[in-house]
Amino acid sequence: IKLDNKYVEKIELSYSTNDDVALDVISVDKNNNSIVVHENFDNEIKKQVINIKKYVKKISIESNDLNNVKINKIYVDNHIRFNYLVCFYIYSCLLLIYVMYYMLKNGCNNKNIHRYFFVVGLIVGLVFIILQPSTTYYSWDDQIHFSNVYELHGGNVNWNIGEFSMVDASPIGRGTIYSYEDYLNQKKFLNHSTRIVYNTSVGRMITYSKLVYIPASIGYYVSKLLGFPFSVCFRIGKVMILLSYLLIMSYAIKISKIGKKLLVVLGLIPSSMFLATQYSYDPAVISGSVLASVLLVNWFADKRSVVDFKTMSLFLFALLYASFVKGVYIPILLLFLFVPKSRFKSVKTCRYVKIFSLILLLLIMYTFVMPTVGNGAIAGDARGGDTSVAGQISWILGHPFDYTIILFKNMLNVNYYFGVGAFIFFAYIGTLNNYVYYLFLGLLVFIILTENNKYKLKFGNKLLFLVITFGIIVLIWTALYLSFTPVGKGFIDGVQPRYFLPLLYLIFVCFEKPVLNFKISEKMYNSIVFVVPIIVLMVSIFQLILVKMCL
Repeated sequence: IKLDNKYVEKIELSYSTNDDVALDVISVDKNNNSIVVHENFDNEIKKQVINIKKYVKKISIESNDLNNVKINKIYVDNHIRFNYLVCFYIYSCLLLIYVMYYMLKNGCNNKNIHRYFFVVGLIVGLVFIILQPSTTYYSWDDQIHFSNVYELHGGNVNWNIGEFSMVDASPIGRGTIYSYEDYLNQKKFLNHSTRIVYNTSVGRMITYSKLVYIPASIGYYVSKLLGFPFSVCFRIGKVMILLSYLLIMSYAIKISKIGKKLLVVLGLIPSSMFLATQYSYDPAVISGSVLASVLLVNWFADKRSVVDFKTMSLFLFALLYASFVKGVYIPILLLFLFVPKSRFKSVKTCRYVKIFSLILLLLIMYTFVMPTVGNGAIAGDARGGDTSVAGQISWILGHPFDYTIILFKNMLNVNYYFGVGAFIFFAYIGTLNNYVYYLFLGLLVFIILTENNKYKLKFGNKLLFLVITFGIIVLIWTALYLSFTPVGKGFIDGVQPRYFLPLLYLIFVCFEKPVLNFKISEKMYNSIVFVVPIIVLMVSIFQLILVKMCL
């Protein structure tokens, strides 16, 4: 399509096809610079709108299957239209500014900082949920997690077009929305397509690994019973995931005796907030591990803290909530075995409780290790490739020194723990590597060097925390080497920075030391603690979600 260097805001393609067809839309400017947009002709919606937003010399539509598509109209659209997603984003920014004003005016201290965290997290989380289209395939395995949420109640499960599109990898549910018009067209189609297209039969027994899906399942099914359209039900399920994450993290901040401000920043890491608004078990793993870690730190740091039935039950609930889906984090329970005897009502109580904890640790480790070395995982990665758990174990035992070198070579890459991929990575949507990452990293360093805590950890306690954390990190890398890496290779496949987010509090709390003394008020200090993450979050959402999908 030749356009003679005219400005094109969008092009609208109307078409008909019997099958889904992948295509590339290539726009070329006067300097022969090309931008390629990967799109899909979906046989259900039959219309696509692609953002161009520049002066172009020509636009090409290329596909190996273009002969199977009949293009009825190609329309250049330069109109200005009302965009409620942009308005919602602007409104949310103004609301966050008001929250910061209210904080400065009324004061934010250690007694109410958890409330401000919840409010800020809720506002930002809703921005994620509203701006992101009602579809899966934006986050890791979210189509599988949605399926688990939807089938949780068991029995005979009916799937309509909207629900089934979330798991069958069709363009409707595969995250191919690159304009405001596509967003609205997909939403309209899914909300009006209630025809049942698929049925499954699922047992009614809820396994412990699926307990984390209960909040999202309740939200989805209650909203469905109330007659809400699919896009609303889909988002309410996400809201329940967000609320469970924020409530657990807020409580952890409330009861923490060391690192409240550190916890606020860690809770608002953009990667964590993104995961907290997706169909995923990662929010449960992160929040549960953090709450359990906070209770441990309290017991070690405060001589007046008591391991009673309430706190012990809360600790076990939080840790099991995280470990039931990711057993690799259960070694955090090892730290409990070193809690001083003086924290218990009696030596007898201490002995019984620690024996029970040790048995529980061994049981969870058994359920985590046995599937890895048992018949179910003996072939390695189910997606294919030259992987074999049995073969990998045999190779490691035969080459322990070589594996140690491979392990440390991969583990010592700090980007997995503190890099852009750890802090501002929105899965398949992308990552943001610019000034906001360094702004966020600078805030973390600032808090570690300035936060003054009433209680202190002894050097021996810090060393113990770091040793156990190091052991968990080794387990994570080794588990992925066994399951996802071809036998005997000198690299480790499948490791992602999100796996280390649950451990950041235990790591950073060991290095907190107020060596820098800034004479600023508590109000101003806490404002900085919130303002920087808000800026980083909203800039990240703007560039990675709003600009890409909502304009």
